[in-house]
Amino acid sequence: LNPFRNYLVLPPDLDSQITQTQRAWNEEIRLTSAANAARAWSLGAWFSDTRTEGDVNRAIPNLFPIEVSNYRLDAQTVALSGQIDLLTAQDWTLTAGLRAEQVKKDFDRTETVPAPGRYTKDRTFAVLLPKLTASYAISADTTATAAVSFGTKPGGWSAFTGNAALARFDAERTVAFETGIDTSLANKTVNLAARSFVYDIRDYQIERYFTFTDYLVVNAPRARSVGAEIEASWRPVPAWAFAAT
Repeated sequence: LNPFRNYLVLPPDLDSQITQTQRAWNEEIRLTSAANAARAWSLGAWFSDTRTEGDVNRAIPNLFPIEVSNYRLDAQTVALSGQIDLLTAQDWTLTAGLRAEQVKKDFDRTETVPAPGRYTKDRTFAVLLPKLTASYAISADTTATAAVSFGTKPGGWSAFTGNAALARFDAERTVAFETGIDTSLANKTVNLAARSFVYDIRDYQIERYFTFTDYLVVNAPRARSVGAEIEASWRPVPAWAFAAT
């Protein structure tokens, strides 16, 4: 993830150098129903082990160092998920899903400058994330879909702030509302899709400089993301496909 260097030419000059490395091992296992099953379902398991390490050296060149520190973050994620069609009647399909996830984080930061010291913490985040999707076949070639789901981003600690009281930040939580419509035309050689979404976010994680030398993550109480997208594709002959979004 390195190198990252930021040189501010302001009296006095500030030279900031950050080096980081990250190694991750991920494993996913998925089991799904047969294509001709009367009721579609899927099961999945996920495991991840990640280690992130970094060093920071900030100084006013030729005068004195401002910050010298290093950190290590270990994170293990275990998740189980499942999805099943609860209802398949006439033109309607109702699908429910659930993901159970646990994230364990261990953080260790050592500072040499300006104040020698060590900061170690560990936290565990456990969540249940449901999802519900409803689809309606308007015709043989057109389907409308609506979904509501819950998501999360684990909390943690800012690695580059020397103020231990500001290092911790909380998990981010999202409720997502999504709608869409898909249709095909001209013997299925033309496909059109339109989708919209609203994401309601709590404890939104913001990462930036808050002072001349302090870089950290904080939680904004609320945020909202709203958007839409359209997509079109055309396959005039089997060998050629054109798409636009």
